[in-house]
Amino acid sequence: MDGLLEFMFEAVPAASLPLLLRSLTGETANVVSINDYELGAQPVGAVFDELYWQAFFRRQGAACFMNLRVLQVGDKEVNGPSVQLMCSDMLLDVMVLMSSTDCRNAGLVLADDFATWMKDMAQLSDAQNFCGGLDPAWDVGTQLCSSRGIGPVMSL
Repeated sequence: MDGLLEFMFEAVPAASLPLLLRSLTGETANVVSINDYELGAQPVGAVFDELYWQAFFRRQGAACFMNLRVLQVGDKEVNGPSVQLMCSDMLLDVMVLMSSTDCRNAGLVLADDFATWMKDMAQLSDAQNFCGGLDPAWDVGTQLCSSRGIGPVMSL
């Protein structure tokens, strides 16, 4: 399976965002850029700026996109991932995007590896649902894992 991988966490409560962002980014130095769809480029420090996120949640349909240097998936590091956040009614849909090539280079190839990471992140973020696989993640025919289980795709 080659291409863009999407891992989606649905209906994440606003209160869970700080812990989720800390888990995804690690630290400010790991954030390459943040682009708010309405406000444009934001300083990378906004990733941990409580006032930015309070204003973000007040805007119906707010969305932003972050580029990261690396993402920790279990004990592996994936280079060059991106994170998209979309807000609706104080809930977030969070999409983590990674290249299948970068995942393989990091030693991530099995659906089990992604499923464990997704379960941990979903529990941490109080996500109501999750799924991941070849973009788009909701396509059950190309999923590595979801809140329903593993597969049907078992490896990259």
